Amino acid sequence: MPYNLKGRNVLVTGGSAGLGELISTTFAKEGANVAINYFNRIEPAQKVQKACEEQGVKAVVIKADMTSTSEAKRAVQETIKQLGGLDIVIANAGWTRFADWKDLDSVSEEEWDKCWSANVKVPKALLSEARATFDANPDGGQMITTGSIAAVSQVGSSMPYAVTKAAQVQLVKCLAVTVGPKIRVNTVLPGLLLTEWGLKFPEERIQQGKDAAALKHETFLDDCVDAFVMLAKNTSMTGMRVQVDAGLTIQAATSVVSEKQDLGHGLSLARPHDPGPSSRAGALVDSPRPKLRISAKLTEALNHDSLIIAIYASAMSSPLSPVARVAPRLSRRCMRCGQRSDSCQPARRRWMSSVRDGPAKRPKTAIFFPGQGVQRVGMCAPWLEAFPSTAKPILEEIDQTLGLALTRIIEFGTNAELTRTENAQPAIMATSILILRILEKEFGFKTGERVDVTLGHSLGEFAALVAGGYLTFQDALKMVRKRAEVMAKCSQEAVAEEGGEFGMVALVCESEEHMQALIHGIHEFLALGSKADSSDHLPAVQQVAIANLNSKNQIVLSGSITRISTLLTNLRQFGGHDPRHVRLKSDAPFHSLLMKPAQETMKRILHKETEDGRDIVTWPGILPCISNVSGKPFTDKEQLKDLLARSCVETVQWWKSIKYLHEKEKIMRYVGIGPGKVGRNLVGKEVGMKGSVKGGGVWGITSPKEMEEVVRALDDTENSDVE
Repeated sequence: MPYNLKGRNVLVTGGSAGLGELISTTFAKEGANVAINYFNRIEPAQKVQKACEEQGVKAVVIKADMTSTSEAKRAVQETIKQLGGLDIVIANAGWTRFADWKDLDSVSEEEWDKCWSANVKVPKALLSEARATFDANPDGGQMITTGSIAAVSQVGSSMPYAVTKAAQVQLVKCLAVTVGPKIRVNTVLPGLLLTEWGLKFPEERIQQGKDAAALKHETFLDDCVDAFVMLAKNTSMTGMRVQVDAGLTIQAATSVVSEKQDLGHGLSLARPHDPGPSSRAGALVDSPRPKLRISAKLTEALNHDSLIIAIYASAMSSPLSPVARVAPRLSRRCMRCGQRSDSCQPARRRWMSSVRDGPAKRPKTAIFFPGQGVQRVGMCAPWLEAFPSTAKPILEEIDQTLGLALTRIIEFGTNAELTRTENAQPAIMATSILILRILEKEFGFKTGERVDVTLGHSLGEFAALVAGGYLTFQDALKMVRKRAEVMAKCSQEAVAEEGGEFGMVALVCESEEHMQALIHGIHEFLALGSKADSSDHLPAVQQVAIANLNSKNQIVLSGSITRISTLLTNLRQFGGHDPRHVRLKSDAPFHSLLMKPAQETMKRILHKETEDGRDIVTWPGILPCISNVSGKPFTDKEQLKDLLARSCVETVQWWKSIKYLHEKEKIMRYVGIGPGKVGRNLVGKEVGMKGSVKGGGVWGITSPKEMEEVVRALDDTENSDVE
């Protein structure tokens, strides 16, 4: 599934001229924010910056010498600081000078060292500095280097350039196997580019290059940039080199490839302009894109590993083909029958359908996350048992980030210990993201491509912001823990001041009309008239607040349990209302004025830089996210910070949020991710769907078995006809 470039932060070294200039502006057109590195002249960089900003994205210029590793690292730091994060590094800058190949002394030792530094050490330094940020990103990160066909042939401006560009190809392969699985590293090897630098070659030599190419022309800049975009979007390629040279090196790469090669199982690769097969597997990447033909025998051969290898090899050359999009699913196991997906008949049918039909217009999809009250001792155990290689590192990351053994409390603590606010909130949020990460890694689910909007109920808003790309998992986890500690302290102080118990009570009515009358009656008894704001003349400990508007017939009250009971008695005796009420599993009156200190704490956290000097909120994210306070998507970074802080004391507009998505955005598929089924039931009731229906459905992923069922349901509704 392609990686969405919209809202990503990209550093382009040497981004102010030639190929780098076009890379910068093209990524801006794709919706990415761009940091344009330059060294000598700021004016061209500013011109590129302006062109990028005209695409509606953020663009900055950063001066740094890309022959120096320390300067390269500083450029990464500056990018993170100015853009608020980093997702992609395009290591485009390099160094060479024209020299006579036959004269081994024509290039000095210092110039050899400069080539080595610029073309090998600096790309390594760029990734080394960006690695921590990439690992913290929800979707990881990637580096793409600008190589050269000089790396695979004995041509180019100088011998040290050819040698170091060849070393760069090996560096890319070594880094790819070292920094995965969250980070991808690839390289593009351009042929003859007629940039300002390329035009320095003698005219006769330029013409010779064109004549030698199979396509009889130079490498067009836009074709070369397309390769960078393709690699940036492709999540199944790493350690790869992609040559874009108009067939200039094709004779060496494909000297023994026939016009048509049968790979067995009815799979053929036909290469136009290809004089014949390579004895090297790499020719599938280095030669022109093959056309993939799949015969009816394919279905019978799905259990053969050789076919899987052939499909993956061909998909590398044709990343936009239907096979490339669905091939990763072949390596999964069906959780219903336990077989590999290539042995499971339903999985094979789904795979073949995807290959045959290709992409289709899918229903709009939302993912949502639960709030406090769904915690359960042992809730991570099934995920660790089913997916140990993915779950274990995440669980270790949770404890390391918080500096405490929260996962021990989740798995082995008592109910009383886990239910404490300071434990329950980070535990629920962390478990929700654990489930999302397993869905992404184990099932190849690309949140940025298959989801249209995220939202979360109360505490779940933090998980939604992580999924939407606005907060890192680590930042959100620390923020939730601090928020919970302050909330717990607020409750303790309220009990000490007022006495009695504080908490939350859900009220359920028979219909929407009864609920509206009940809300009006509550406001009247709280001396608020028909207003929804809080009364200022009563101390916070004496106030009862409407904490949640969950559905057309359910609300939640928050405050002193004694005062809530008194309110219900008055409503019954004098207001004619007798709603069913249920005390919730909460030891604190959330979303009430008692939580004012938590709001102030959140404001401070959200408006100060992180320890590594960046803004804690990334804007824009990769997906729209719905605010609990407004019931609509966040519109800018400052509004997000304001509303997220205010959500500590203001009403959760869950009903308004779901109505907005269902009626205005026409969301047809809702997937709950996290422990507990309360959210799924609330959403399903409001939109009139339970499980799968024609063109959509409402599902919840609370267990490994449900994950397989939901993935299957999403696949089954993926090609539904929707308006």
